[in-house]
Parts: sequence; C-alpha cells; structure tokens
Amino acid sequence: MTIADYNLAIGDFVTYDRGIGATGGVIYQITENVDPVECTVGQYSRKSKNTSPYYRYRSSMFYMTNAGKKVGLKEKEGYIRLRPAFDFFATKLGKNPGGVNGTKIVHHRDLKKVVKMDIVALGVKYLELGNFIKDIASNKGMQVE
Repeated sequence: MTIADYNLAIGDFVTYDRGIGATGGVIYQITENVDPVECTVGQYSRKSKNTSPYYRYRSSMFYMTNAGKKVGLKEKEGYIRLRPAFDFFATKLGKNPGGVNGTKIVHHRDLKKVVKMDIVALGVKYLELGNFIKDIASNKGMQVE
C-alpha cells in the first residue's frame, strides 16, 4: 500500500485516529513519505542473560535489503511522518508526539486510520457553530457583539 492508494500526498492536512480520543482533535500535516523496501529476513541467536536452562538462547530477527544493508521494520513496511499543525483539545499524546522534532510516524499498514481533512469545510463548520452560539446567547438576553 502507498499513500496514493489512500488519496493522500505530502503536505496534506490529516487526522490520525488510534482509538477513543487518543490524540484529542489534533490536525497533522504529512511531511515525509518513505516507501516500503524489498527485504530478506535474517535471524541470529545470542546468549540470554537469564541463567535458566529454558531461556539460554534467544533468537532475534532483522531485515536486510538486497544490497546487504540492515533496515528496521518501519523502512521494511514503509511509513509517513506527521507533524502536528493545530489542536483543539489535545491530550498529552497528541501534544507531544515522541518522534524526531516532535513528529509522529504512521506505518503504511495503519494508513486506514489517517483521514484527509478539508480545512475550508472545517472552518465553515466552526463559523456556523459561532453563529449558533451567538443566537443562543442573544435569545437568553446576553449582549453579543
């Protein structure tokens, strides 16, 4: 899967929903896209620090490109980097993403959770909300400017 399959591009404003209010209304901007890399799987064993006879050896996996370069899981699967652009009521997770320069990494397998935002439509809805609140306040007898 690529970001073009989800109708996304670098520079788009998006939301990323990981579940019940995980980020709290943060709008992100896509700043980087790294496509998946063709890899082979390598495996090696190393001694464990545990002295139990059942856990003496531990095996680990790693990924290698065809050129012999070791790559991580995120490069193997591909990822996008999101930078927070605006937040409404951000949670701690939404305000302080733990990536490089305060960014968030989303693997290509999770692109279904990334939704493109129409900023103009969002602005119009908030303008309508403001007018609605003014109408209610004036009906209650409050002075509205």
